[in-house]
Amino acid sequence: MPKVVPEYKEQATKKILEAARSVFAEKGYHDARMEDIAEMVGVSKRTLYLYFTNKEELFAAICAEAPRTMQGVMDSTLGKPQDIQDFPSMMEGLFDKLLENQFAGSGPGSINEIRLNYEMILAASRNPSLKKIIRESSEKEMEILTAFIQNLRERGLLRSSLKPSILARAIFAIYPGLIGDIMVGVDKSEVRKTWVDTIRTLVGEAPIKK
Repeated sequence: MPKVVPEYKEQATKKILEAARSVFAEKGYHDARMEDIAEMVGVSKRTLYLYFTNKEELFAAICAEAPRTMQGVMDSTLGKPQDIQDFPSMMEGLFDKLLENQFAGSGPGSINEIRLNYEMILAASRNPSLKKIIRESSEKEMEILTAFIQNLRERGLLRSSLKPSILARAIFAIYPGLIGDIMVGVDKSEVRKTWVDTIRTLVGEAPIKK
């Protein structure tokens, strides 16, 4: 583990956050200990405290990463808004991309990541300070997707009566539930079809018949 100096701090912080994500996902925020995170990174607890003074700081740092991660996934998977020709197909491709990582163990769309999201929401529901942190992060993610949808609507790819913020919030609400179905054993192809048909219904297009 590098010492706390500018040229190594970013790398060290990244390692700590990766460990914290794993520990929070496995044990939950309440039962996770700073000792557990330090052990996973391979440093002493004293060294860990040079970077983060408590679990709440780690929680906030993980939440702060979420909007940047989302933007990165959208940029790499969807391309630029001006390159999109069909919104439902775009969302279908995004869902497929996330499912590729479903059992990878880490990263956007992975089971570990989804489990972490559930754990963080549960922790936030019991702690006003954590609730504020996760709410601010979620709103930033919403702003990113809303702006993307707004761009597509202005280009005529979505009906003008559709409200981007409402569609964005609906998408955020649907995805975790469908991934939850996969986690409890529902066939992925069935979940995928539900996703595609739901998106098409939301934007006013007929679901695909099979």
